[in-house]
Amino acid sequence: MAPFTPFFTEVLYQNMRRVCNGSEESIHYCSFPEAEGKTENKIERSVQRMITVIDLARNIRDRQKKPIKDPLREMIVVHPDADFLNDIATKLKQYVLDELNVKTIVPCNDVLKYADLRAEPNYSVLGRRLGRDMGAVAKGVKAMSQSDILAFEEAGEAVVAMHSLKMTDIKVFRDFKRPLGMDACDIDAAGDGDVLVILDLRSDDSLRESCVAREIVSGVQKLRKRASLEPKDAVNVYLESPDKAVIQQVLKSQEKYIGDALGSRVIFLMAAIDDE
Repeated sequence: MAPFTPFFTEVLYQNMRRVCNGSEESIHYCSFPEAEGKTENKIERSVQRMITVIDLARNIRDRQKKPIKDPLREMIVVHPDADFLNDIATKLKQYVLDELNVKTIVPCNDVLKYADLRAEPNYSVLGRRLGRDMGAVAKGVKAMSQSDILAFEEAGEAVVAMHSLKMTDIKVFRDFKRPLGMDACDIDAAGDGDVLVILDLRSDDSLRESCVAREIVSGVQKLRKRASLEPKDAVNVYLESPDKAVIQQVLKSQEKYIGDALGSRVIFLMAAIDDE
């Protein structure tokens, strides 16, 4: 679009200029308009939360070598704030599910269920301010119990070694507490000190079938693009594979997903030949 867009916009502008008194001779002489009104801070905050959760989940996938094409059963989002969880598990749920290829999102506000809390002093902030008292304060911060840290997060401040410390003075880490009987290849987590994201990495037949269905859809879409077809163009889709039983099961269990994505019924080629 780059070669003709400037000319197209100029034609539109010249047409509008006929009814706009005092307008510039060309659109290219106009300044960019100033934004009017206040930005929706709540929307921006919700989207930023979503981006954070998606980035953390991608980090887990990369670390565990789980490509995005492999569907996962469940993602658990751990955060004490109900508003944060509502953004991820309700308002922006579908965006997160689609982006991460996860079947379900489970919100959890019980931080201690999946994590051990650990507090560390923010040396870059406190060092200059406390001077000689830094050692005593650092020792006190590191000795904070789980309940002390939760109370600090709820109140937004705490008194340590006779010094009042704010949220920016203490870094709180959520160290993942893996469920008994499960190892890193079954479940893994990533956090940023605020939210903890946990992915269930275990696979089963339904997830594997979902993965195959996704690959079928992707392959058909690539063929449509190569053939320069429009979305409205109807096609018949025929599939050939040596794994007859597997593919037929996928076409049966994932029929709705494939049909919605392609707008076409996929026919297994060997089955079609057998019928003849």
